[in-house]
Amino acid sequence: MGSQTGKARSTAYVKAQQCVRFARLAMIAGHAMRARRHLVSALPLYDSELAGLPDEVDGTSTTSVAEWRLVLQCGRYGATSLLGAACRAEGRLDEALRALQDALQQLDNIVAGLGASTGTPRLQRILGFERSQLSRELKRVTALVAATQQSKLS
Repeated sequence: MGSQTGKARSTAYVKAQQCVRFARLAMIAGHAMRARRHLVSALPLYDSELAGLPDEVDGTSTTSVAEWRLVLQCGRYGATSLLGAACRAEGRLDEALRALQDALQQLDNIVAGLGASTGTPRLQRILGFERSQLSRELKRVTALVAATQQSKLS
């Protein structure tokens, strides 16, 4: 990561993390719209970091790349999940539903991609808990969307 490209990617990660921090603070303060804007800014930054990782690496750096990929994927998952909460708080139920579905898919991809060096039992328990929480929230938002659509038809 000593190259200029590596520095740019590190900067993207720092910016993404900062966006998520600001989003969390905005949610705590009850400013869902601000939170959503910060999170929408964070997601492409995580994507650029992930896209910059090598697909195949030599045996000496495999673990560090796999761990870094996991860090980025978890960061992106967290941002997407929080985006779902921000959209729900704003009353943007369709967007909340899409964000939560995307977060669930990301979480499933993280679990499926865990390797021997990154898939500790503790991490697997944490991800399982996250999945159950996210599934419950997804059901709630799905019910809200259905109720909203039903009231529009009435």
